Amino acid sequence: MKISESGQGCFGYKYNPISSTFMRYVNKEVTWDGAKAGCESVGETLALFPTLESIHWLDQQLKAVLNK
Repeated sequence: MKISESGQGCFGYKYNPISSTFMRYVNKEVTWDGAKAGCESVGETLALFPTLESIHWLDQQLKAVLNK
């Protein structure tokens, strides 16, 4: 599967242009340690949002996913 910056061909992932990474939303209540372990178990990294710009981007994405 070809991965592009637009996220085309990346089922379930959303491209984050701020961090140049792909993100996947998982709707599961776990601890931070549990989320980190879950990500690492499938070769992924738990996302961190260190800037206000990245937090605003996340907020917009979650509103779209949760239809709020």
